[in-house]
Amino acid sequence: MLSPGYEYYDFTHELVNVTFRNFEDNDTRETGSISYLLYSNFPISSNNSVEGLTFENAKPVHYPEIDPRWAFEL
Repeated sequence: MLSPGYEYYDFTHELVNVTFRNFEDNDTRETGSISYLLYSNFPISSNNSVEGLTFENAKPVHYPEIDPRWAFEL
């Protein structure tokens, strides 16, 4: 199970001056402050941007392995 703070999905996203707190893996789930939606054909855009992010007791990113049973075709 994934439990992100912010999950990228369709369209362009800009994160500016955001503080993420307490996004750390534990025994029941992996997490990250930023991740992407697995159920989308376009989970990450090269137009996305971040600026001025702060991480307090937080893993910055978690990108799960691509699972071809979802939107991705290998």
